Amino acid sequence: MASQPLDGSDFGPQNEPSHPELLDELSTAFENYGYDPRRLIRWICNSDAYGLTSVSNKTNEKADAEPFLAACC
Repeated sequence: MASQPLDGSDFGPQNEPSHPELLDELSTAFENYGYDPRRLIRWICNSDAYGLTSVSNKTNEKADAEPFLAACC
């Protein structure tokens, strides 16, 4: 049996995007880049957000500690 393509009605509320504005921005950029995935990936990889470090620091640890502990315990 062949799989059927998904349309917008196939995504329930449990699958709503957490950052719809980001998806809109990415889709607009993809269209503007002529649907060229290499250009889109280059744009993402050269962004400031992508370039941020994932190494934790004391300021972030202090700010994030309470919500993290509440979520995991």
